[in-house]
Amino acid sequence: MILLSLFALVLCASLLGFWSLRPPSLLPADLPGSQAHKGHPRKTLIAGGPAILLAFLATGLVLGDGGGLGFPRNWALLGALALGLLDDYRHLPWVPKLLGQCLIAYLAARSLPGVSPALSLPLLVLLMNAWNYLDNSDGCLAFVAIFGLLGLALAGAPIPYFLLGCLLGFLPFNWPRARFFLGDSGSQFVGLTMGLLVFDLGGLSLAALGVQLLPLADLLQVSLVRLLEHRPPWIGDRRHLAHLLERRLPKPLIAPLLGILSFALSFLLYRSGGIG
Repeated sequence: MILLSLFALVLCASLLGFWSLRPPSLLPADLPGSQAHKGHPRKTLIAGGPAILLAFLATGLVLGDGGGLGFPRNWALLGALALGLLDDYRHLPWVPKLLGQCLIAYLAARSLPGVSPALSLPLLVLLMNAWNYLDNSDGCLAFVAIFGLLGLALAGAPIPYFLLGCLLGFLPFNWPRARFFLGDSGSQFVGLTMGLLVFDLGGLSLAALGVQLLPLADLLQVSLVRLLEHRPPWIGDRRHLAHLLERRLPKPLIAPLLGILSFALSFLLYRSGGIG
C-alpha cells in the first residue's frame, strides 16, 4: 500500500510539475476578484482535482482495481470528481449541486454492506461539504487531511493510501504559495473518500471521527455565523477557522498548525477508541 501512495504521489506531482511549465488552456481557473471573499492576487489554475482524476484513472489501469479502492466505490468517486469539475467550470447553484451530492452519496452507500443508507447517505453528503468548506486557505485542506491520515496510520488504522499520495504530490503546488488550487473537484473527492473512511474504521465513534473533527467544526461555526447574520450558509466569506487564525498568526503557519492538530486528534482518538 505504501507503493500505491508513492505511485499516486509521483503521478500527481509529475502532472502538476508539467502543467507549471506549460499551463493547459482547458483547465478551469480562479480569477482575482471573481468572488469577494477570495484574496489571491493572480489567476490560479484549478489543477488539483484534474490531476487526482488522471492519477485515479491511471492507477486503476495499472493495478486493475481502481487504486485499491474497490470497484463498488469507483463510480461514486468519479462522480464526485465530475460534479466538482462541473462546479469549477460553471459555479453550480446549491440545489443541483446538493442533488448531485445525494446521488453520489447513494452510489457510495451501496458499497457499504450492512450500513443503512439512512445513516450513510446524509453523513457522506455532510462530509463532502465539510471538506469542501475546509478548502479555504492555501494548504489548509491538504495539511489537515495528510496529517490526519498519518496520525491514523501511525495508530494502526487502515487508510486510503492513494489519497495520501495524491495530496502529498499536490501540497508543494498549493503551499506556502498557491500555484494551483484543489478546486471543488478535488475537495469533493477528498470529502467522499474521507467519509467512506468513517465506515471503514467501524462507524460513528470518536475513533472513526477524529480525522473529521476539524472540517466538521469549521463547517458548523461558519454556517452558524452566516445564519445568525441572516445570510445563506453556502455563500462564501472569510469567517473560516483559518481566516480567524490569520488575524493572529502569519498565514504560512496556519495550515501546518491545523495539520498538527489534525494529527493529534486522529492519533489520540483512534488509539483510545480503536485499540484496547
